[in-house]
Amino acid sequence: MKLGFNPKNLATRSGLKAAWTQKQWFAVLEELNSHPYHAVPVERMAALLDDNGNGQGVLESLVRFNLVSLRRQSPLAFDLPPEVFTESGLETVVVAPNAAAQEYILRGSCKAMYKSAA
Repeated sequence: MKLGFNPKNLATRSGLKAAWTQKQWFAVLEELNSHPYHAVPVERMAALLDDNGNGQGVLESLVRFNLVSLRRQSPLAFDLPPEVFTESGLETVVVAPNAAAQEYILRGSCKAMYKSAA
């Protein structure tokens, strides 16, 4: 999670460079922390990251660098209740990539990291 605050220092993945800024990464963490079940609709997250018309590209970059994950509703998964998807007809939501990342977000550790990285 800390790597997200230094996107310029990350090596390319599959020939792609990190496409987000420190400010955008902090906004992603804050958005995930503030939503019920910590799942944000893809459209909302892309709009949040849309500085110059490339919100979807920034979101894709975060997924490729494994800083966030995209989740679809599944009958085999029980960690996200069905209402996360059915409330507004969502198909896909943005979530933390794993439990350790989720704990990092919930503890608010990102605020201290953002201040020290800025």
